[in-house]
Amino acid sequence: MPSGTRKGRGGLAALVLCLLVGLAGPAVAHRTTPLTAEEAAGLEIPGLTHGEMSHVAAYRGAIVALAARQFPTDETFRRLLNHANIQFTYCAWGLVPNALTDEENPFNECSHAYLAAYRAVLARMAEMPGQPQAAAALAGRIDAEIRADPEAEALCQYSVEPFYTGTVLSPTFAAALGHPPIGLAAAAFGLMLVALALGHAAKRRRPG
Repeated sequence: MPSGTRKGRGGLAALVLCLLVGLAGPAVAHRTTPLTAEEAAGLEIPGLTHGEMSHVAAYRGAIVALAARQFPTDETFRRLLNHANIQFTYCAWGLVPNALTDEENPFNECSHAYLAAYRAVLARMAEMPGQPQAAAALAGRIDAEIRADPEAEALCQYSVEPFYTGTVLSPTFAAALGHPPIGLAAAAFGLMLVALALGHAAKRRRPG
């Protein structure tokens, strides 16, 4: 099978997984005012601008690797890291196309949330014993790239809101399917599955 076909099918399969995550996700998908009791009980995580997202996303793997080596840990670090990992999962592991760049994408807000959480994890490690120099160096590298990017201060509707460890954000299934690029991709995947099933059935009906 050509590599392009495999990649296309893999991307569509990932998108369907994203939609299933959205279906299973929590109902709360947007900030409420005043704070709910759940939010008030959690740690506040500073938000990040629309333009900063791609820079933090580029180093998410490095932040996760550094966090895996962190010792000692404390409650704040563990809560931030646990929340970041959960939020990343509920945001479909960052697999939804244009989730970082398209403000209208239903996965844009939760992308803000998990990237802000991982950035908070990095900031916490820079304050802790263990490997503060490595954490500070990585944070400095990200900040330098952000300062060098004239688009880094670009704002969107989610750029000024803080996030909370007590709340996990996920788009609803209806919102995801209602976004034309996602809905069309899901429909294409469904048609591909039907075609594969019909082809398999035709093969089974052929005489041996």
